[in-house]
Amino acid sequence: MEPKKVLLFGVTGQVASFMADYLLEMGHYVYGVARRTSCDNTKRIKHIIDHPRFKLLSADITDATGVNRVFLEVKPDYCFNYASQSHVKVSWDEPSSGVDSIAKGCLNCLESIRQHVPKCRYFYASSSEQFGNSVDLDGYQRMTTPMTPNSPYAACKVLAHNLTRIYRESYGIFAVCGLSANQESERRGDNFVTRKITKYIGKMVAMEKRSMIAPALKLGNTKSFRDWSHPKDFIKAHWLMLQQETPKDYIISSGDAHSVEEFLTCAFSLVDRNYKDYVVIDPALYRPLEVDYLKLDSTPLRNELRWKPEIDFKQLVELMVSNDIKEAEREFIK
Repeated sequence: MEPKKVLLFGVTGQVASFMADYLLEMGHYVYGVARRTSCDNTKRIKHIIDHPRFKLLSADITDATGVNRVFLEVKPDYCFNYASQSHVKVSWDEPSSGVDSIAKGCLNCLESIRQHVPKCRYFYASSSEQFGNSVDLDGYQRMTTPMTPNSPYAACKVLAHNLTRIYRESYGIFAVCGLSANQESERRGDNFVTRKITKYIGKMVAMEKRSMIAPALKLGNTKSFRDWSHPKDFIKAHWLMLQQETPKDYIISSGDAHSVEEFLTCAFSLVDRNYKDYVVIDPALYRPLEVDYLKLDSTPLRNELRWKPEIDFKQLVELMVSNDIKEAEREFIK
């Protein structure tokens, strides 16, 4: 394939940073879009900032004028939209910002494509949170499973998901939604439960080497189940979806569910510890409305696009714990 121009909204985020790596490895031109901030937020893409085929652009996805400017400047062949409020808990504290960054941001991209670059192929990152507590009788969620969102974040995702479908059907735009299960990695934000756990372990190990005692790890609901995978697997599916003749939405998942307790058990066992000796449940960290169980069926994607994940649950946990032990040690040495 000849090199293509790819627009990545939310490039400083976890998933988009992995997608940028993947696209550059394939020889494409990557235009990463991020909001201008007073603090440096480019930690995840430091290693590609000076790459000859990468360019960092400044725009806020909630600003239609800025989004139009970027599309007109780049005239991309592909656009991946990973930019939005990404934390369910934060959406309870700042619900209106979710409407702006998730729903309005998606609409701004779709309108820019419709008006200025109708041949551009668009990928929207939908979320398993859209299902809420809806589940089929066999324990899975599918595209046919009712979407009953249990948070402002999820409700906004449902709106953006439907806007993408509406623009595809109304205007003939090649626009697809990849409804992804949870994606965790060494680049996950510190305020997500998986990274909160692995960073704690890293700090605990570093402190114990220096005869120090780490304070307790405070967590909320550890009984919920999630379908966890590494973004390196999912971005390949995202790319494949835009290479098809006909646009179609797919679920992307491992097809397996693990509780937060299982994540804790696996992570702490890697350093020969029992998580119960370190974890304290804090009721203040519970969400107003919980999602108890997410396990998604990605059979259509696997069968039709020949995709399958390569990093399993245990490998994922090992990658995160190993990374955060090394990171904590470097911090202490400083």
